[in-house]
Amino acid sequence: MDSFLLDLGMPSGTIENLTYFGKLEIFNTVDEDAVFDGYTEEDVYLPEENDGDISLFSIPKSQLQLKVSGFKNSDGTYSIYPSFIWKTKNRLRNDTFSFVLDNNNWTTVAGNVGLNIHMVNATPGITDKFYYDRPSSSSYSGHRFQIPQNHGKTNHKHYEGHAHFKAKSKKSKVDKRIILSYGNDTTSSGNLSYSVSIGIFSVSYSGGGKNLRTTSETLSW
Repeated sequence: MDSFLLDLGMPSGTIENLTYFGKLEIFNTVDEDAVFDGYTEEDVYLPEENDGDISLFSIPKSQLQLKVSGFKNSDGTYSIYPSFIWKTKNRLRNDTFSFVLDNNNWTTVAGNVGLNIHMVNATPGITDKFYYDRPSSSSYSGHRFQIPQNHGKTNHKHYEGHAHFKAKSKKSKVDKRIILSYGNDTTSSGNLSYSVSIGIFSVSYSGGGKNLRTTSETLSW
């Protein structure tokens, strides 16, 4: 897969920063004529813990990493790959992963959108894979995936999710900004009731109270 990504124009240093499953997502879904267009790997920004200014309802950057890469296709569309990687043991149930472009500048292309979640169990060498081929909701420039309650009932060693979708720029000058957002249901039993809205270059949450942790990051591939 490294050779494949090199042939698409992705620098070797960038390839080294991708996980195996991140590479696999691109390998399995990118257009044959795609050309690498950019990549950003950036931890969720929050003040350092000793600053005393971290919200209890936010996901610390030490726990969750968000990243995105993009490829330009010969038909003028872009293949975009948003990802999340949990750095700590966690349980994914009733969580939400969303990503949105500025719909003044972009429109999403119907079809060819999905989310692969890979779960690494505490037992060495054992992994589980879940694929969602349909977003829970979509707008003209973004998608939201809600992880079902029966997906991750217990904590596991490691989770990472890699999504893919296509979009077409409305303007000749391409705006490469994208918002990645994550909502984490922290209830120990049952399911938290909350809603997520994708607006004009925004992702907002309502409900959930102290049992919902969220974070959003504006990246540019």
